[in-house]
Amino acid sequence: KTKRSLILHREKLVNSLFEDLEKKLCDYRQTEEYVKWINQTAQKALEICGNGSIVYARTDDAEKLSGIDIKQCDILGGIKAENRENGIIADFSFDIMLEEARAEFLKTGGLTIEI
Repeated sequence: KTKRSLILHREKLVNSLFEDLEKKLCDYRQTEEYVKWINQTAQKALEICGNGSIVYARTDDAEKLSGIDIKQCDILGGIKAENRENGIIADFSFDIMLEEARAEFLKTGGLTIEI
């Protein structure tokens, strides 16, 4: 029972940490720095995926992406690009970044429980 209680408490702490991080990313989306970053990242994704790629982003990011046609998708921020002909996907979304950060944090964050 103690181990289960510790695991639940750890999960609560990790969830709180990543909820705060998600809020900070939402604030970041409102900055000029984000506009610069998302344009550079979109160009990088298009270079990776090649001609004929589809770029996906939040609807409110469309106006921030200069000269790039996008399709709307439900992500926290960032972009995804896909070339269906070549089967290449470049995912620079905040969602995947948070997912990868959470997995890495759980491995290396020092919150392991050994009983």
